[in-house]
Amino acid sequence: MQYNMLSRKTIVSSRFIGNIYQTSQGLYCINPADQVVSKELVMTGMYSAMELKNIGRLVNSQSDVLLLGGHIGALCIPLSKEVRKMVVLEANPESFELLQINIALNHASNITAHNLAANHEFGTLDFVINTVNSGGSKRLPIERSEMYFYDNPEVRKIQAVRLDDFLHGQSFDLVFMDIEGSEYFAMQGMPRLLQHASAVVVEFIPHHLRNVAGISAFQFAACLDGFQTLISSSHNIVGHGKEEIYVILENMMRDDLSDQGLIFHKKKINISFS
Repeated sequence: MQYNMLSRKTIVSSRFIGNIYQTSQGLYCINPADQVVSKELVMTGMYSAMELKNIGRLVNSQSDVLLLGGHIGALCIPLSKEVRKMVVLEANPESFELLQINIALNHASNITAHNLAANHEFGTLDFVINTVNSGGSKRLPIERSEMYFYDNPEVRKIQAVRLDDFLHGQSFDLVFMDIEGSEYFAMQGMPRLLQHASAVVVEFIPHHLRNVAGISAFQFAACLDGFQTLISSSHNIVGHGKEEIYVILENMMRDDLSDQGLIFHKKKINISFS
């Protein structure tokens, strides 16, 4: 079922014509070329409901959230209704334009958004601007696999920041990362923010770690040494302690098991998936 398109509110941006859709998660202006997140919003009226539910368990009305990889706002806009404030980074300039529009459409005044990439240092980096799956846009991979370039994307230089410095003086209860292989570099630039966070939710995709970042599961896990619990709801896995968490991540890497949102928590948490 296609959700209602408010054709009278069609927006003409500097880059494309975006139509506004009313969904169960809010109003969204989308780029019709995007065949993943935008298509799911249009066809079903929602995006990643289970992930939102999992994240919702980690926050409350007094929580401050840092979200890296805001895309067009499909996650951050509904989540913003549950928390005190959010800081959102989105590196893709086209997606950021839609993110700003969607924040305004939904009156999400507690969101502060920046068109920046999270990195281990300040500077610029080469960024792949995908169109068919705009949410899959990413820093230029080390290994230029066809899976990242199938839609003949433009490669553009974008601004990158070290978050501990860029967000100096701020802290967050939850850090969420969905940045297509840049998670390691982001974490390298935010040890202070990670130290103060109670929980981290991070996308884990083995081919991103290998081909985009060029790192091992051990290097990834080392950034999260202070967290006592790992939860993979996609695979019904719970691990406690540094060594067990490393073994789980190493096994997932070996078996090419991805998770859209691995949860890391500072406390030891026991849960049942039954």
